[in-house]
Amino acid sequence: MKPSLSRRDFLKTGSALVVAFSLAPELAFGQAKPAPLPGSLNNNRMLDSW
Repeated sequence: MKPSLSRRDFLKTGSALVVAFSLAPELAFGQAKPAPLPGSLNNNRMLDSW
């Protein structure tokens, strides 16, 4: 008399395929390109007045 479900059959039918992937946080949550500086600050980045 053969058992209805052997350990080997249980492992064959109970297995699953697991697929996972990861993404670097810098790529997933990267920031957009910063806005350009206003006015003449784009050419002269140092402010000389107080």
